[in-house]
Amino acid sequence: MTHDTALMDSTGREAMENEAALLRIQHEATKTAHEAAMSAVETETVQTRARDELHTYIKAVASYYFGSMTGFHKVIAKYYLEEKPWTRPGWAWLFPKSTYSYAGGVSTIKGGWRQYNITLPIDIAQRIREAHAEVQAGNPQISLASFLYTMLVWAVANYFPPKKRGIEGAKETEHVSRSVLG
Repeated sequence: MTHDTALMDSTGREAMENEAALLRIQHEATKTAHEAAMSAVETETVQTRARDELHTYIKAVASYYFGSMTGFHKVIAKYYLEEKPWTRPGWAWLFPKSTYSYAGGVSTIKGGWRQYNITLPIDIAQRIREAHAEVQAGNPQISLASFLYTMLVWAVANYFPPKKRGIEGAKETEHVSRSVLG
């Protein structure tokens, strides 16, 4: 390798490192700006239940791409309401399982599922309730928890499929969309 080639390789590597550093700074700035904007918005919490693996995966996605769970919820709820995937042929609603089991008058915590709080700006939470009411008018068995759980699974399966994202921990949760949909 000549001195000129080594110098070009070194310069190219330095340029890539500088670009990577710039991208990290931009990513952090975007997260910070989003967090600041979200802190000024009044929010409301709606509840569903989710599998532990799904919850863990969404936390990783939310942290990496949105800086907060609220940011993730806001974006996916907005897309869910705009796209109305439940109006498409072949749509299947998902029903979350209980987080408790009842036997002999005693309730015990059941592993594998947990309560999942979805924090949204008040206007989006209201639109979610309105869309749910429309769905429930034609399908009385669809609870708000089912409507929201299906939204979470739909978002992960369509926008953040585990194998296609470079999120740390994705290897442990690559089965999420398959196991939750199955």
